[in-house]
Amino acid sequence: TKFGAIHDGITIEDAPIHRALKALSSGGVCYFPKGTYLVNPVYYGPTIFADNVTIYGDGNATIIKGYRTTDDPSNQFYNIFETAGRDNITLRDMRFEGYITALYCDGGSNIDVTNISGNWHIANASNYYVDKPLCFYGCTNVRVSNCHFENFYFAVYLGGVDTNDRCNNVTVTGCTFEHTRTSSFTTYFPVGVYVYWADNVSVTGNSFKNIYPQVENGSTGTGMGYGVYEGDGACRSVVVTGNSFEFRGNGGKRAMGVYLSTAEAGTVSGNTFTYVRPKWKFFTVDTGTDIINCKDHGFANGDAVYLESGDTLPSGLSATMYVVSATTDTFKVETSVGAGAANITTAGTGLHIVSTVQNTAVRIQTATGQKYNVVGNTFDLGGNDYAVYFIGSALNSTVNVSGNTIVGGQLRLDGDIFSGTFTATAATDVISKSNLFNNGDRIIFDSTGTLPAGLSATQVYYVTDRTTTTFKVSAAKGGPVVDITDTGSGTHTVYPQDPIVTFVGSNNAFSDLILPAFQATSGSDLNPFKELIFTGNNIKNVGWGAVLLNAGCLRSQVTNNIIIDCNTLNKAGYGSVIMMYGKSHGCYISGNTAKNTIGGGGHAKYFMEHIYNQTDRVFKDLIYNNSIDRMDTATYLSYTTGSPTSMIGDVNYGDQFFRCPPVATAPHYWTCSRFATVTLTANAVATDTTITVSSTSGLGVGDVVLFIENAIGIDWQYSDTTKWHA
Repeated sequence: TKFGAIHDGITIEDAPIHRALKALSSGGVCYFPKGTYLVNPVYYGPTIFADNVTIYGDGNATIIKGYRTTDDPSNQFYNIFETAGRDNITLRDMRFEGYITALYCDGGSNIDVTNISGNWHIANASNYYVDKPLCFYGCTNVRVSNCHFENFYFAVYLGGVDTNDRCNNVTVTGCTFEHTRTSSFTTYFPVGVYVYWADNVSVTGNSFKNIYPQVENGSTGTGMGYGVYEGDGACRSVVVTGNSFEFRGNGGKRAMGVYLSTAEAGTVSGNTFTYVRPKWKFFTVDTGTDIINCKDHGFANGDAVYLESGDTLPSGLSATMYVVSATTDTFKVETSVGAGAANITTAGTGLHIVSTVQNTAVRIQTATGQKYNVVGNTFDLGGNDYAVYFIGSALNSTVNVSGNTIVGGQLRLDGDIFSGTFTATAATDVISKSNLFNNGDRIIFDSTGTLPAGLSATQVYYVTDRTTTTFKVSAAKGGPVVDITDTGSGTHTVYPQDPIVTFVGSNNAFSDLILPAFQATSGSDLNPFKELIFTGNNIKNVGWGAVLLNAGCLRSQVTNNIIIDCNTLNKAGYGSVIMMYGKSHGCYISGNTAKNTIGGGGHAKYFMEHIYNQTDRVFKDLIYNNSIDRMDTATYLSYTTGSPTSMIGDVNYGDQFFRCPPVATAPHYWTCSRFATVTLTANAVATDTTITVSSTSGLGVGDVVLFIENAIGIDWQYSDTTKWHA
């Protein structure tokens, strides 16, 4: 106040604030007594000119308030306190309101922000540069603690310019991040802690609440809200532990707890993720009144809901609709807010469910060689959500998801966003594809027509000269760029040659979800998972099957899981305990316990179902020592869609059945006959080194087989057209 500040909330105080800060030419303390300091910052550049500066006030009684009440794209940065390369800066015990940045640091070290609060009035406007309470660029040893952030764009922003100018050693702890307004950004995504160019970041013991990009009840923006977002900067380590993520509101609001994209190592542990919304419920319809009957559904008018059926939805309903005319036990739906109630003309078939629109609690998208751990977290979700959604978009990365308690959420693993179509430019030898490959990655090419001249489908190539949208290739690592002389014909596709990811999901507890507890997908057998293990998990009350391996999930292991009450939705075509689609083969299914598998909709349900539509592959799965109790259909294993001509078949032994319907093919419970059988001759005695068989059954040299009836546990190798060798 000795520099002329009146702090009455009416007088603009920029000049006295600048005078006070300039007086600290050799460091020192700047105290803001309680009161409201109205500011209209138009000054660009540092306002703190020395090291060793402490700025503080009287807690929430000291308010620095932005003069502007609306967004102004022509004047985008409103920095109250700004430094350039200054060390030992402390900001504490103050409140900020309006379109202002409390502290902007460009370089410097030992920066401490403690016990500040504020409401940054996030707005529906084109200028998304405002509403960043704290911005750090290239700073070292940053600590943000015990702060309260309301209604922001990026609350804590950690950035830099490149790999040599980035934040390092950052801790954000004990803070609360929340949106309290009913309206917010429609175009951009708000984030509690945004990690862009930063290393060794710890986000611990914070609370993240209702961070949404949407506006008003039932209207959806184009973005998504995030608690912690890491992306684009190849951060070396991000640890998110001991936080709570709570998202309240209707099903139309989209929010994500943690997103990790480029960090070399990431840990998400000991957090709680709670989506406080109506859980999924069964419903029926009244075609005479267009009413949906759903007791205690919990939805409000304008809520976006997801509708699904075990067989066929009632006519007039679609997957995503909006609630209207809601009562405690009934509601109607419309295709968009204000469109009018849908006309329901049939009751559909099977069981129907309603849930909130899908959200994701933790999403991980990797780059080459990364390591991630998601352990010991608690998820309380809506039944149709992803607890952990992992995209294996890089080579030789590893992820471990273990020891989590997951209610109403799925563990989802996708591993094929590397593959895709490309074009080639002969004049420059450039291959154009929006890609996540890195220099040195091994790739292969294919085409529906003719590959560009210079490329071969039988050659493994190495990526070089990579950009985000193009790359070139060499036939040897570090070798010359391949000369491409024409564009070829047809559609060209590129695939990674090496395995994508090692994934372990173990000792998790899943319950009360619509989707399979674990779903893994790799779109091509040219880029299989290096290792995929799902073991020791406890799964209860799932609407579909428990495990779905889709497409190229080769050599997967599903072992020692306990699965109770599978396919409670009675879902047609999806209710087998373990489902395998497409090119998934060579898998181990062992030691699992399955109880109460329900058939539905006239579609048989199985312990394991392999849906396969190609004729030139071999399954070679090993299924053994499983326990199946009270399965509601008379089949154990099923192979449908297609007749593989070269299939040798899966090996099945040691499984136990209790209270299951008898079938004619007991004890093996196969539902098709496309498996190799042999007949031993009389000289097949224990002392023989060779066993003669009367049927080759399509076996080839080097195939490994197992005699189930007479030589359990002994592997035999087929060596020629008539003989087996131990």
